[in-house]
Amino acid sequence: MIAPAARRILITDDDRSVLESLSQVLRSEGYEVSTANSAEDAMQTLRREPIQLLITDMRMPKTNGLELTREVLGEWPNLPVVILTAHGTVREAVESMRLGAVDFLMKPLGPEELLIKIQKRLEEGALRTEVFRLSAQVRKTGRFGDIIGSNASMRRIFETVEQVAGKPSQVLIQGEPGTGKELIARAIHNRSLELRLPEGLSDSEIDHMRQMAELKSPYIGVNCGAFARNLLESQLFGHKRGSFTGAIADQEGVFVASQNGTLFLDEITELDLDLQVKLLRALQEREVVPVGSTRPVQFGARIITATNQEIQTLVHDKAFRPDLYWRINVVNIRVPPLRERVDDIPLLVDYFLKTIAKSYGVATREVEAPVMEVFQSYSWPGNVRELQNLIERAFALGKDEKRITMDDLPQDVLEALDGRALGSRKTDSVFPTYDQVVRDHVVRALQAAGWVKARAAHLLGIDRNRLYRLIKRYVIKQED
Repeated sequence: MIAPAARRILITDDDRSVLESLSQVLRSEGYEVSTANSAEDAMQTLRREPIQLLITDMRMPKTNGLELTREVLGEWPNLPVVILTAHGTVREAVESMRLGAVDFLMKPLGPEELLIKIQKRLEEGALRTEVFRLSAQVRKTGRFGDIIGSNASMRRIFETVEQVAGKPSQVLIQGEPGTGKELIARAIHNRSLELRLPEGLSDSEIDHMRQMAELKSPYIGVNCGAFARNLLESQLFGHKRGSFTGAIADQEGVFVASQNGTLFLDEITELDLDLQVKLLRALQEREVVPVGSTRPVQFGARIITATNQEIQTLVHDKAFRPDLYWRINVVNIRVPPLRERVDDIPLLVDYFLKTIAKSYGVATREVEAPVMEVFQSYSWPGNVRELQNLIERAFALGKDEKRITMDDLPQDVLEALDGRALGSRKTDSVFPTYDQVVRDHVVRALQAAGWVKARAAHLLGIDRNRLYRLIKRYVIKQED
């Protein structure tokens, strides 16, 4: 979630000597600096240049620092603002915080303290900007229920969902466990209900009609690998009373219960060959024969099937009937594994952070930059489900209530990355190892803190003892 720290700073002060001295200090640290000697000049600069942090004096002619802060944050709500003053009052400090300024600092201010504040505020500003961007992107791409993604392959899936939702075609969804196959099935069902609603309804009317449509056209999901063979046949097709031990009443089965809605058959390849024959007949005739009956019952549900296996290979090996395969494979959707859509990981992380925080009734958390690098380098054998579980684990067990750190990652994830180059993404650069990323992150914090270890530990969000262990482990010296 944390973007690389931005570097352009605008200093606003009517005292030219202050502008020159602050500019010199910041430029010596590698920042790009613009200056303005009035609030009017500052606003012109902000509209002309990409500024990542504003430092403004409180006392200025015409427009003071508070008034400038109010105007700036009205146009750029995510821009960090630091107010400097030699004669500040408690009232002014409170008012500046209320307006959204991130710091209210008293002159004279030592260069070291100022640089630490600036580094921290730049990182927080980059985080807010990234969260805002990701949230907007989630809203833009999250039009199919809980499916999150902007990857090109996911966009193609969204297009397919949109195209097939209004048609009765059967759909086969293929993908590894945890990739979200049922989410796609639900998205097709929900979108098909939306297309049936008349236009021009109010939000309350739409919600009411959706509920009514769901009652008439329900979504039912069945995992074909979760039942014994005889129970699965009864679950699918229904049974008559007395047809087997325990059948104390008639049961209609999920084909009939789905009515004119959607029946999702997950792990379709778990069906034995006898049940495959019965399923094929049901799909061809649009009717089922309950266990213990000779009278067929018609159904009107759309059938969506899914599997985590290569069904074409099973067909070739005669473990799955080819005629049934061609019957269910009218529209084929292949869901990519998470390792093939690395660019969606920040979106998914942001989504899970917010939803899990809401379910726990706590504030959301940040993700440290090295953790995000691990997220985008790990192979994710459990796919999106594993990522969600990992983030929830961090909420449940993590000691830091504000951020997810490397300490929150399971040992098996770290071991999977140990000794490997981080960053399996297909880029032109060679990514460093996990240990190199952590070492560089610690060195950068120490440099920003002027090698004051207590301040560096605060920047990293860890205690000093842990920082000392990291320094010792990675043989970090000040000349580094």
